[in-house]
Amino acid sequence: MSRIAELTAEEHIAVHALRPESSFGWVRGAVRDLHTWRARVYFVVKLPVAAADLLVAAGLRLAGLFYLTYPIWWELAKADPWLPRDGHIVTLAGSFLPLGAVLVLAAPWLTHAITDADRTLIRSLLGPDSPDSTALAGRVRDLEKTRAHAVEDSAARLRRIERDLHDGAQAQLVALAMKLGLENTYTKTTLFC
Repeated sequence: MSRIAELTAEEHIAVHALRPESSFGWVRGAVRDLHTWRARVYFVVKLPVAAADLLVAAGLRLAGLFYLTYPIWWELAKADPWLPRDGHIVTLAGSFLPLGAVLVLAAPWLTHAITDADRTLIRSLLGPDSPDSTALAGRVRDLEKTRAHAVEDSAARLRRIERDLHDGAQAQLVALAMKLGLENTYTKTTLFC
């Protein structure tokens, strides 16, 4: 504390009251921070969403596979002397096939719906919410567009320069060939005359 007072006195900064920070200052900061509370709420809400996702992703698929293979399980269990042997139970075992197909086919769509709900939670609780961050995101988009236009413009200029260099060199070579051709015909005519 005395070192802080010396430094402020050297720089002519008036410090009216130096309050020592308590050892629990971080607790006060954690309680007052809005973003920390939003993250905590997300983790509390995420628990049932994750449980539902696990139930749908694993539970429905496993139950659907079990019901699809239920007649096989029934045949394997027929060896048990305690199970009834009437035809009504066998048709009941076959009636589980459509239920199994429905569960297996519906599981991906339900998983996708739960994932969309989780994505919405992430955006609403952990995403940017202040006008400054929205303005910053807009500014970043504008800068990305400007950069893309600059890259396209420089590529077009480079192609034009290459074309001009190629065309200019080609025209000079044609002119040189014509000049050499004229001189060659001039020397032939002077030699034979």
